[in-house]
Amino acid sequence: MIEPLRDLARRDDALLRKAYDECPIELLNRLLAGLHAPDGEVCDEIAYSLFCRLLEMGAIPPEQLAWLFEQLLSDDHLFYGIGRVGDDSVFGRSFSALVAGYILDVDARRRVLERDIVLHAIASIARYASCERDRRGYVPGKGWAHSAAHTADALAACAQHPVAAEAE
Repeated sequence: MIEPLRDLARRDDALLRKAYDECPIELLNRLLAGLHAPDGEVCDEIAYSLFCRLLEMGAIPPEQLAWLFEQLLSDDHLFYGIGRVGDDSVFGRSFSALVAGYILDVDARRRVLERDIVLHAIASIARYASCERDRRGYVPGKGWAHSAAHTADALAACAQHPVAAEAE
């Protein structure tokens, strides 16, 4: 599963866009799985970086972006193993929060997601922030879990999104 993603991470944006257009949901699911890897190269340098590139180039249309948000904010990702401390589940939660925050950052500029989706994301990220107990930074042999930093980034994206100001 990792080698095709590693190869894709090395390619230029045109080839990444082509790969996404050919099998969008399959690629998104592979990237979601990569966020859970207790390996800094896989979750950060490959999965997270590819998500960022796809988002920045506008490759993910609004309906698929809404689907991706639903997946990220679910019990399978942002809330996977919530409450556990000291195991590898923190990688999936932490990097899901980071991607969710990045989606909010991009949406703040482009405004493609429906208001209700953004409000749900903001509420989910706030709930996650209050529930996360594993605050480890660097995990020897595995990489950066960074749950506190990634949660802070996601909360900042929530606060800076125009929908948050409208909801006050």
